[in-house]
Amino acid sequence: MAINALVFAPDYSSCNYNIDTTKVNRLKHIFELEGCNRYDPQNFIRGSITRDALQKALVRSRLTLASLQREGDPPMLHLPPDTYVRCDQGRSRVKALLDTDRSFYWWTVELYADIHQEAPGRARNTSVNIGGYSDGRICAEIVQSRFNTIAEDEWWAKLSKSKASILRGLLEHHSLATPFVELIRSIPAMREDLLIGVWHKIIAAKCDEEIIRYFRFILNTWTEIMGSKSALRHIDTASVRELQLRVPGLSEQDLEHVTRVITSGVVFRSLTNTSERIALLDRLRRIKFLIPSIHTLQKDVKYLRPCADVLKRLILGQGRSSSTAQAVALDAFLPGRQRGADAEFLDKLKRVYLFIMQNIVQLTDEAPLRGDRAKVQMPGRGGPNPKSWFQLAIEAQRLGFSSVEITRLASEDPDRELALRTLLLARPESEYEYDRSDLDNLVSSAVQLFRAARRRRPDFVGPRFTTRGTGELIARRCGRQYSGAYEHDRNFFTMTYFSLPVARDVDVTSLFVRRSVFHAFFRLEKGNKVTSDATGVDQSHSPAVMDGESPQANQDRSLSKIKNEETARQSVWEALRRQDEALQQGVAKQYGTDVGGSLQCDSKNIVEISSDSCESTSETEDSEVTLEPALKRRRRG
Repeated sequence: MAINALVFAPDYSSCNYNIDTTKVNRLKHIFELEGCNRYDPQNFIRGSITRDALQKALVRSRLTLASLQREGDPPMLHLPPDTYVRCDQGRSRVKALLDTDRSFYWWTVELYADIHQEAPGRARNTSVNIGGYSDGRICAEIVQSRFNTIAEDEWWAKLSKSKASILRGLLEHHSLATPFVELIRSIPAMREDLLIGVWHKIIAAKCDEEIIRYFRFILNTWTEIMGSKSALRHIDTASVRELQLRVPGLSEQDLEHVTRVITSGVVFRSLTNTSERIALLDRLRRIKFLIPSIHTLQKDVKYLRPCADVLKRLILGQGRSSSTAQAVALDAFLPGRQRGADAEFLDKLKRVYLFIMQNIVQLTDEAPLRGDRAKVQMPGRGGPNPKSWFQLAIEAQRLGFSSVEITRLASEDPDRELALRTLLLARPESEYEYDRSDLDNLVSSAVQLFRAARRRRPDFVGPRFTTRGTGELIARRCGRQYSGAYEHDRNFFTMTYFSLPVARDVDVTSLFVRRSVFHAFFRLEKGNKVTSDATGVDQSHSPAVMDGESPQANQDRSLSKIKNEETARQSVWEALRRQDEALQQGVAKQYGTDVGGSLQCDSKNIVEISSDSCESTSETEDSEVTLEPALKRRRRG
C-alpha cells in the first residue's frame, strides 16, 4: 500500500507528525547499512480498514479478496481518495524509509477488515529492525555469527552505538569475555535478562576476579540442579525466572514454590519424564545458596562496587590504577610476596571486604535503600566518617596489608583530633595559649578520658539466617541493601558468623541474603579453617555439624561457643581497664573531677570496647604516657 494511505496511532496522523527523532535516526542507520526488507513478514505493519473501503479498493485495483490472500509477492492495493488504513505501529520505520530514499513510497501491510481499531495493536510486533529482539538474543547471535561477517554485521546494526560499544568491550575483555560467552552458550535461556547497557559500569568496577567467580557460581549451580552439563539444554527462560533467588534447600516456602511450578509443567517443559522431574526436585533440595543468574549478577554488582571502591581508596588514596581491586590488594599484602601465600591472602581479603560491608554507610556516606527503594539521605551526616576509615586502616594492618595510604590513615587518630579541637574550643586561641611542650600530653590525657567509656551492648542475640516468620522478599534478594536490614545485620558480617551452619526453616532472612551474595563473589568454602574474627582462635577442629544433632542445635552450640569466647575476652579487657582506671583517677584528681566514681558503673549494661574496634594499638601507646598536671595555659594580655 502507498505510504500516504497509512495513518498511525494515537492520533492517526501521517508519518510526518509526532516523530521520535532518536528512533527514526537509528532506523535510518540500519536501512542504510543493511537495507529494508519490506517483504519479510516480521516487518509487516498491521492495519485495519472498513469492509466497504476494502471493497472499493479491490475494484479500484482490479483485484479480488482471494488474490490478496494468495501466497507469493503481495499485490499493490490502491485506496479510494480520502480513505486510509489505521495502523497502531510502524510510524518511525515508515518515516525512516522516506528519509532514506523518497523513491520508496509503499510498505507491506497485514490488513484486517471490519475489526476494532485496537485489534492490530494487540498483535505482537516482531520486527527485527525496530529492536524486537532482546539484548541477550542479539548478543548470542553475534557470538554465533563470528565467522559470518555479513550476518554478524546485520546483528550489530540492531544495537545503538552506545550498546554496540559496550558489547564490544565485553566480548573483547581479556578476562571476562571467556566465562561470559561460556555461560550464554551453555545456558541460552540465561541470556534473555542480559542488559548490555549496565555492563560499562560492571567492567569499570575493576572486580574481574569476583565477577568471574560469580559467572562460575551461576554455571556450577545450574549444572548441579540439572545433574549434568548436557542437561542444561532443558533450561528455558521461565525456569530461570521462576528459580532465580530461591533457596529450596533451606526455605520451605521456596521449596513449595519450585515444587509447584515443576510439577505443573510451567518450567522445564522439555522434561516430559515424571522421574526426571522428581530427580530434579531432589537435587533442588540440596541447594543451600540463592540460585544465581545473569539478572542477579547485574544487580549484585551494585552492592559490590562501592565496597571495591573503598578497598582501592584504602590502599591507593587518591591514586589510580588500571589493575583490578584484587590485584591492588595483592600488591599491598605483605605475606603475599612469599610463595604459597595465595590462600592466606584470599582469606584476609575476604575479612577486609566483610569489615567494609559492616561499615559501608559510614565509609561512603551512601545510604542504603528504603522500603520504597528510594535513596535515603541520612540526617546529620556530612560525608564519610573519619573514625571508620581509621578503624578500617587499623584492621587492614592487623590482617597484613600495608601501603602509604593505610599508614597515613592509621596515624590520623580521630580521637586525638577531636581532643585537640576540644581543647582549642574550650580556650580559644584568640585569648589563650598552651605550652607547646605540654599540648601533646594534654591531648593524650583527653584521649584516655574518651576511652574510659565502654560501648553499650544489648542482650546477646545470635545471627538468624532463617526464620519461621516472614522472610526476605524475592525482590530484595539481590542488589543494594535496604536500610533496616543494614542496621540489623551489619554486626554479623564476619567469617565466624558466615561460617555457621544454617538451619532449615520456613524462609530465609536478609542476613542470609548478604551471606549468599558474599559467597557468590568470594566463596565460603566447605570445611576450611575458620578463625574468630576478633580473637584469632582456631576453630578448624570444631565440626560444623555433630552426629545426631539438628542443624539448629549445631548453630545454637556454635553461638554459645562464640559467646563464651567473647566473655573470656571481656575478662582480659576488664583487667586492662582496671589498670587504665587507676591512671585515669590520678588524672581526674589533678583536675578536681571525680572520674573514678563515674567509671564504677553497672557492668551488666556496658561492655569493654572489643579488639574489633581497632582502637587497641593506639590505646596501648597512649597508656604508657606519664600524665602531668599541665595546667599552664595562660590568659593573653
